[in-house]
Amino acid sequence: MLVSVLYWSPINIDMADFTKKNKRGDQIGKFYSVQILVSILAPILGGFLITKHGYDISFGVGILLMLTSIVPLLFLPKHKVKFEFGFIETFKKVYSKQYRSMTISMMAYGAEDVVGVTVWPIFLYIVFSGNYFNVGGFASIIVLISLALQLFIGRKTDSVSKKKLIKIGSGVYALGWVFKGLVETVAGVFAASTFHSLGSIILRTPIDVLSYDQAADSGHYIDEYTLLREISLTIGRASMLLLLIFVTYYYSIGVSFIIAAVVSLGVNQLVNYHAEQ
Repeated sequence: MLVSVLYWSPINIDMADFTKKNKRGDQIGKFYSVQILVSILAPILGGFLITKHGYDISFGVGILLMLTSIVPLLFLPKHKVKFEFGFIETFKKVYSKQYRSMTISMMAYGAEDVVGVTVWPIFLYIVFSGNYFNVGGFASIIVLISLALQLFIGRKTDSVSKKKLIKIGSGVYALGWVFKGLVETVAGVFAASTFHSLGSIILRTPIDVLSYDQAADSGHYIDEYTLLREISLTIGRASMLLLLIFVTYYYSIGVSFIIAAVVSLGVNQLVNYHAEQ
């Protein structure tokens, strides 16, 4: 909660404000590619640290890296904004007709993301029989495959219709969830993860670029739009977590991936939102 309030909202406002509209796709693609590049070694390192030293040291290293990552942000130009919605009005806006398509899209975005963050790692742990190092090595291979594709899609987002990319990406991404829900072998997990990673990049890059476009187009409402987006994401995550408690108790873990596939199609609603200054 504190991370969303103190970090994600301000950094997303800065991303929308400082990136260039006609080059935003390329810039976001490079930004994500750097993250991917760094994360190639992270799963292997994490698996090694957990195996040799347990969870405590891995969490300590993670905290140290997060604190270090904050340092460059201190040198960004100051961005002063004035939030014009009241507390009650903010929640009314989330469900208002004006923001409804954005709200639905971001709720779906947040909901399906929860499955990837919470359920998929557990599923991998089961498939790999608790071998942390193999889980980390597997994740690194998938990340490496995604690196080149991320740069390519980032550039394409500036020259191809974002709406078309989102529709294609959401379809591939939803199928990826379905495949993940059906696999039972290591080879199947690798194939499904590679395919899903492809869909994720095709979908998430234009979605994020479109979100920043809409935030920038909101003018002096850039902070309001960003906060409503974060609230919608949080509602989606919380709703999915509650649903997962029921689903995983009464059904197999694979059902969670089928639900994520259906929910992820709701992300398409973002293309129907038009920013108003």
